[in-house]
Amino acid sequence: MLHYSKFSFTDSEIHDLLEPIRKNGISVVPDPVTEISFERDETDRKFYEVAIFCHAVLVSGNLKHYPLEPWIMNMADFYGKYMS
Repeated sequence: MLHYSKFSFTDSEIHDLLEPIRKNGISVVPDPVTEISFERDETDRKFYEVAIFCHAVLVSGNLKHYPLEPWIMNMADFYGKYMS
């Protein structure tokens, strides 16, 4: 997604953003969540499952793809709640 033209990131910027994740991230295999439908975009399921498994906030620009949960928010809400 970082390569989408709407973001205008260079390859170098993408590398700089992802490198700390590559170095410090952990790989997880979350439990499947089957009781929720992802009709709009089934590929969003994996992000939802990982967020639940890791007790993490899920930040998305497509909130309509996810159930209404207080731990699912857009970047502006995340920034306002956790970064300011």
